[in-house]
Amino acid sequence: MKNKNVLLIAILSIITLFQNCTNDEIILNEDYITVTDLISYCSNAPCYKPVEWDGKEVKVKGHIDYYSFYLDFSYQSYSLEKFRLKDIRNGYFIEVYFSSNDTAIINKILSSNETDMCYIKGIVKSWEMITMYDCTLESKILINSTDDIYFENKYTKFK
Repeated sequence: MKNKNVLLIAILSIITLFQNCTNDEIILNEDYITVTDLISYCSNAPCYKPVEWDGKEVKVKGHIDYYSFYLDFSYQSYSLEKFRLKDIRNGYFIEVYFSSNDTAIINKILSSNETDMCYIKGIVKSWEMITMYDCTLESKILINSTDDIYFENKYTKFK
């Protein structure tokens, strides 16, 4: 009987936690959210309909996908307009765009470490992902200057 009560309490706790996890609780420009949270907040929107998050300011944190960054950087002959910000916990990523060949942003990324957490403040924009059978809105982030991106390494103490 005691095991059944513990199991019932555990199940009720899990149900309560899932009810509290809704997309309505995310405020895009209040605190830095993870890439996964942003993707889930902006996902499953149908094409050809306006969404409330398009054009809003967002604060998001993740890690630079350096493999993709260096691949794009070398492929495009040292001209880069975007990079991927990823959630290393699950591999989800979002593309971050900046003005064409902004060398200050590129240098800032190149001077960071792979373990650094990247914090970005930008504008979330929608774009249509069209497949053979469906069309959904996806999101990307636009940043304007080097002030919109910074890095922090919690494992290294700076002097």
